[in-house]
Amino acid sequence: MNIKDFYKALKSKIKRYKIRPKSVTIDISNRCNAQCPFCSRQISEINRNELMPKEMFYDIMEQISKIKTIKQICFAAFGEPLLHPDFDEFTDFVISKGYRLAYPTNMQLADKHFDFLLKATNIMFSIEGYDKETYEKSRVNLNFERTLNNIKEFDRLIREKRARKEKTPNREINCLITKESDIEKYFSLWGEVADIIRVGPILPVLIYDNKAQLPVLKYNENEENITFKLEKNVKNMYCNQIFNNINIRANGELALCCSDYDFNTDFGTYKDLQNSFRNNKNFNKIRKEFKLHQLEYCKNCPQNFEIDLDELFKLKPELTSFQKDPKVIIYSNR
Repeated sequence: MNIKDFYKALKSKIKRYKIRPKSVTIDISNRCNAQCPFCSRQISEINRNELMPKEMFYDIMEQISKIKTIKQICFAAFGEPLLHPDFDEFTDFVISKGYRLAYPTNMQLADKHFDFLLKATNIMFSIEGYDKETYEKSRVNLNFERTLNNIKEFDRLIREKRARKEKTPNREINCLITKESDIEKYFSLWGEVADIIRVGPILPVLIYDNKAQLPVLKYNENEENITFKLEKNVKNMYCNQIFNNINIRANGELALCCSDYDFNTDFGTYKDLQNSFRNNKNFNKIRKEFKLHQLEYCKNCPQNFEIDLDELFKLKPELTSFQKDPKVIIYSNR
């Protein structure tokens, strides 16, 4: 490496670990109308069931407006955003301020919000299964026919707008698979109603261990026999969550990241948003661990591991037929 390339690489590495918030995840609803067996909500002893108060949301947005590097808002982490009674109003406000708006949704309540869903930049459909039995086994408490009808109607509206060359949201599906998943049937049903489909294994979730004072991996015991096992360690893992994304729970507490459902660690609150994110001692302790590649707090995160991709293709050989599809992304960890 010549001296010019050396300094270029050094500059890139320094920039990588710079605290520069680019997006904010606001969990406007920590309630969910589903009870998915692979979700932290079903495994944790904590039951979060909050809706963010309207005055808190607008206080947060006022503080965000003073952080010029932030370009995107996401409306969910562990809840269903469409359950919030002010979802439509919040959507209009975020869009009016020029932010990109993204969120995951299971689309069960979409028929009440189509006009506002069409204003988003990116929507991530939370869907497993390819018929009533397989869908309702994974998305417990939801109705397959209602979800299917809502997504088909939304697709019709998207196609009409695109025919008029109008702006529409990008639609993603995160297809979480187990050893039992029929991927070909899944694509046959959902392949035409999304712009991107990300295919990856259902993995264990992070649950806080109060005794160890650390997050630990935990499988749902009922799903353990059909889920893929984490084996390969990813060295020098980098995560942009605590450097570039602010996560705010429905009660106003700051969370570490999108995996922080129940961590018992103080990361500050929305009341002093920017100062909490930049200067909270626990945030900075973990950031230092990343910079030194000496992870302790985050060492159990699934992002630090992966299933060997060759092994995944061996277990699910039908995946190979989708490798060259430009709308399909196959990954071996979360």
